[in-house]
Amino acid sequence: MHDPPGRKARADWQMTASVLLSIATGGLAMPIRKITLTAEQDASVDGAVSAGVYADADEAMRDAVRGLQQRHQEDDLKLKVLRTQVDTGIAALDRGDFVEVDDADLDDYLDDLNLGRSRLSRGV
Repeated sequence: MHDPPGRKARADWQMTASVLLSIATGGLAMPIRKITLTAEQDASVDGAVSAGVYADADEAMRDAVRGLQQRHQEDDLKLKVLRTQVDTGIAALDRGDFVEVDDADLDDYLDDLNLGRSRLSRGV
């Protein structure tokens, strides 16, 4: 794959800027990214900065990325719990620990289950 003209020059400039920033801040440089926002997203960032929620757009975007990271962690945890529940269910099936219910009786069976849960939550 051939790089378009100017790409190397831009990369060199960004690397130089990053090194200079690192020197100026005592080695605390952060990577720089260019992102594209919708008009609505841009207005949201500007509004949050104007309202004083964030000092600048960079801070708002870092908070957005932290939210994305948190959501991914939560999704990973939910998936782990779901896989554990599936494994528990498969183990119960393997042990023969299940109840067969005819299609005609399914609604009544589920109603009984819900009634039992309702009683448990009320302590009855």
